Amino acid sequence: AVRAGASKPDISSVDAFKRTLLNAKSIAYGDEGATRVYLENLFQRLGIAAEMKAKTKLQKGGHVIQAVADGEAELGFTFISNILPVLGAELAGPIPEGLESSAFFTAAIATGTKEPEAAKALIEFLRTPEAGMVMKDKGMERIAP
Repeated sequence: AVRAGASKPDISSVDAFKRTLLNAKSIAYGDEGATRVYLENLFQRLGIAAEMKAKTKLQKGGHVIQAVADGEAELGFTFISNILPVLGAELAGPIPEGLESSAFFTAAIATGTKEPEAAKALIEFLRTPEAGMVMKDKGMERIAP
């Protein structure tokens, strides 16, 4: 993510993404969770861990993109679905192909549930084209029917 109105960095390739990271004055991501683990491993892989550590501003909870919107960090990293709703911030784009990481969510009905028909109806609804369009608008991608 970048601050709304800021020029979008070139992240079109692995090399461009690495240059953008090295040229950024500051970056933000969560102080715990999957994004932190992923990014810190990625920075190691790219050979830029020390440089990134010096410019990283770890954020509590869901405040990563708000820090970008408020101008506290130049770039912010989290799931696309967490970037889109934040006023004052914009999606710079996905991380380049070959470096990206995905999170998968599944639905199932628990054994012994008190409302199995309601759970089944929800799962069936999530499979509809209408639900798929909403998911896409919110920055998610459905990969199963």
